[in-house]
Amino acid sequence: MNEPGQKQAMGFGPIAAILILVGYLGFEVTMLNAQRYRTEPLFVHHEFVTADQATLRCGDPGAEERQRFQSNLQAVERNALAELRETQPQAAAEELMRQLEALATERIDEVDAFIDANGCKHKDVWRWVKLHEVRARLNLR
Repeated sequence: MNEPGQKQAMGFGPIAAILILVGYLGFEVTMLNAQRYRTEPLFVHHEFVTADQATLRCGDPGAEERQRFQSNLQAVERNALAELRETQPQAAAEELMRQLEALATERIDEVDAFIDANGCKHKDVWRWVKLHEVRARLNLR
């Protein structure tokens, strides 16, 4: 029994509960941030360029799939340019287009190097080719 004026020590249970709660909240914030990143126009553009190059090298899309994908890619490029314009309002449209083209060229080179090193049968390449097929089904404007 405690003497009057003497504090009782906090048990391990409440401390553990607080640590679990803080850890969970940190996890949720991290996941929300990652989810937001995956919907940002430059990330989406990166994914489209990846799928396009992998399919050019290792896929066999029909003409209709190719046309639909290119139409959707143009919509994604417009959104990516709009994002660049927001972050660099002083830049000329031509400069922003050059930046987007440079990002695409860099990604194409990375995909080519990956395919050269791992071949078309690698699971990531297969996933990228499938992503092309899925992205072609979208109806982006």
